[in-house]
Amino acid sequence: MKTLLKITKDYYSESSYENFKNDVNYLVNELRVYCSVANNSFNNIVEDGKKYKTLSYGDFSNKIEIEAKGYSQCEWQLYILSYNEDELNTPQKRMYFSSLVKQLERSFTHFNDYFCEKFEYTEIEGKKFISSESYDSVGFGISHIEFPEIEDVKKEYDNIYGVDYDYIEILND
Repeated sequence: MKTLLKITKDYYSESSYENFKNDVNYLVNELRVYCSVANNSFNNIVEDGKKYKTLSYGDFSNKIEIEAKGYSQCEWQLYILSYNEDELNTPQKRMYFSSLVKQLERSFTHFNDYFCEKFEYTEIEGKKFISSESYDSVGFGISHIEFPEIEDVKKEYDNIYGVDYDYIEILND
């Protein structure tokens, strides 16, 4: 028996968005910052994920404005991130701060989730006879590429799970 892997876009999952929020939460909790936002129509994901309290931006001597734009007029946010430059005193903290800025800029990016199913199949004289039920299923997300192509989806699957199939079908509409 051989393995057919079918990958389809998962429109009902929000795992890649949840991973994005978890990344932001992790970075925020490794730094000491205060964030205010200009568009109150959206949650302040920085302050929502903090496990510590800062009372105001007055506790900080530096600030940076981070602009995030989406694809419709109402999708935008201006994050005003207050921090102390002297607290970014290690390469790791500077990297965390830089990563946080990049993540916030991507707040309205497309988050792409995929559903994967494995089927057994036999090939006889060039014709595939595929099992009607899958024997395994997993999912994954791509958020680092705005509009992934089929090759991007295949590469991401292979990076996560390895090449554990004989034939692959990807529907990336």
